[in-house]
Amino acid sequence: MKKISIILMALLLAFNVTVMADGFDDEGFGDDTVTTATDTAQDSSNFGDDISSNSEKSVKTEFSGKLKFDNRLILGDNNRANSNPNLDLNLKVTKANSELNATMKFNEDAKTGELSEGYLKLYYDNFDISAGKMKVVWGKGDKLHVVDNLNSENLTDFINQDYLDRKVAEKMIKINYYIGNGNLELVYTPEFTPNAMPVEDTWKTNQQKSMESILEKKVFDDEYADFTGKIDDAVNYIVSNNPYISDKTQVPFSAVMDVLKTQNSAIYDDMKAKIDDMKAKFQKPQKIEDGQFAARFTDSISGFDFGASYYYGKLRTPSFNPTTLDINYDKVQVIGAELGKVLLTFNTRAELAYYLTEDTDGTDPLVHNNKIAWIVGADRDLPIHNMNINFQVKSEKILNDDKISASDVDYNKDGYFTDMIVGKIGDKFKNETILPEVQFVYNVESKDYMVNTQVEYKLKDDTSMTAMYKIFGGDNNTIFGEFDKNDYAALNFEYDF
Repeated sequence: MKKISIILMALLLAFNVTVMADGFDDEGFGDDTVTTATDTAQDSSNFGDDISSNSEKSVKTEFSGKLKFDNRLILGDNNRANSNPNLDLNLKVTKANSELNATMKFNEDAKTGELSEGYLKLYYDNFDISAGKMKVVWGKGDKLHVVDNLNSENLTDFINQDYLDRKVAEKMIKINYYIGNGNLELVYTPEFTPNAMPVEDTWKTNQQKSMESILEKKVFDDEYADFTGKIDDAVNYIVSNNPYISDKTQVPFSAVMDVLKTQNSAIYDDMKAKIDDMKAKFQKPQKIEDGQFAARFTDSISGFDFGASYYYGKLRTPSFNPTTLDINYDKVQVIGAELGKVLLTFNTRAELAYYLTEDTDGTDPLVHNNKIAWIVGADRDLPIHNMNINFQVKSEKILNDDKISASDVDYNKDGYFTDMIVGKIGDKFKNETILPEVQFVYNVESKDYMVNTQVEYKLKDDTSMTAMYKIFGGDNNTIFGEFDKNDYAALNFEYDF
């Protein structure tokens, strides 16, 4: 409670600073409509009345949050159960021409709260500026994208998280410039953050396990050679300091181990430190000159929602050189387009992206080749009860695949054109208080899949309970097949306030 109190005091201090800056506001769009917990313009004892005599200017604040309690039982060779409580606390402060948003996350593992998002937004006549730690989603896809590249992802439990929850907020400056019905977005992030990789073996991919195994073998081989040299030194030490031993073969093994006891702990600690340092390279932030820049324009004409985007940055999944043990994040430019339209009662959507790396010829095995990726999808309410169906297809084509060898970072035994089908069918019962749903993902070429069946029960007071069962299948060297022994049942609770 003490830590939470400190966090809340910090948020209130930020709120006070925002109010004190009232005199610097310019005229802009006007108030955003929000549900408020406090309206300082209506209370003479509040901060706003002490700063400004303009009664039309108001400060609106909203506190909200979410408490989640996830319980999971993994069914397989080793039945394992785990529970994860998570608390999100949100603060939103809205004024005539500015807005402040902050979200604190608390979980069982964190020693303190984490500022998962926190940014200030300033409104002007035909543009607005946001600065801080933000999550930005680009593209028309439904939680599946090929043009959304601004934020890294938390892949520690990547199969089981919602898309937005999986995204990691990035420090950035963002400008929205409004041109008629269109919007030009400009974004700059001074830092590059790689994807966070799983730390538990349960959800590590085979690729990650292979890279870590090579790193560990290199460390242990070096340390083993050093350790065997220390054994010889210990034998010589015993012979030279014991007048009753005239030959190395007469040295008891136990005596050697006694000499090495003081060294064993240091050697082990040294090996562990080197391994941890190498693993940290997977998540090590890059230099400030490796920041990202992106631009996007969206508009709507005659019912067509369309957009075009450009991203300059790096791929967030590393390339690994097993010979030098170097881990690199390839530079990339992504040119994208998106489209949304209601066609024949279907809400249709599409995205197209060209990934341009520094290996345009496809001849460098340590750098990813160029590729084209696209998404097409649609959703529709069915004339059967309250059913809704949603499906999407994501496809990728690696270019210059004729030059890819088994040692190439792009090597894939199933080929270099891949299709992934994602679907969801849901219904609603008893005034939308019982929500059954089936979700599935199927990789066409590799024939691996994931199926999730769940039922959400709306209880009372913004409380819900979700029971689910998720299964994985496919060959061991496929995306979902490698988690074949991780099928699990879950019972999750959520309370919104």
